[in-house]
Amino acid sequence: MPELAEVEYYRRQWNEGVGGRVTKVALHAQKRLFRGADTKALRRELTGARLLRSEARGKRMLFFFSGNNWLGLHLGMSGKMSLAKPNHRAEKHEHLILSQAKRTLVFRDARMFGRVQFHHGKEAPSWWNGAVPEIGSRQF
Repeated sequence: MPELAEVEYYRRQWNEGVGGRVTKVALHAQKRLFRGADTKALRRELTGARLLRSEARGKRMLFFFSGNNWLGLHLGMSGKMSLAKPNHRAEKHEHLILSQAKRTLVFRDARMFGRVQFHHGKEAPSWWNGAVPEIGSRQF
């Protein structure tokens, strides 16, 4: 199971994409990682959206995109996030790929114990608001 430091490490890797616009979304909608997620909306809404910022709570991460789009990631036991070159070709077990002009954001999970969640709306998603507080916060 990923430790808090590992979650923060991966979150900061993807933060390299802050300010960048998503030019293409590739995903394996049928995989269990996307259980309960509207993958059609995820693809439609994130294409053209700009990554604005992120935060972590416990072992979960939330990425804020322009247009009121929220992407939640949980690494599960074997999930990993990385950066790749802009022309990256998907490899085995890479279930979510967000292409930008200067880089590609990749979520890989061989065992598929992780989770991808998506929400489109002005308010934070309920699945995020019920999460544990950040480790450095007063609530924790």
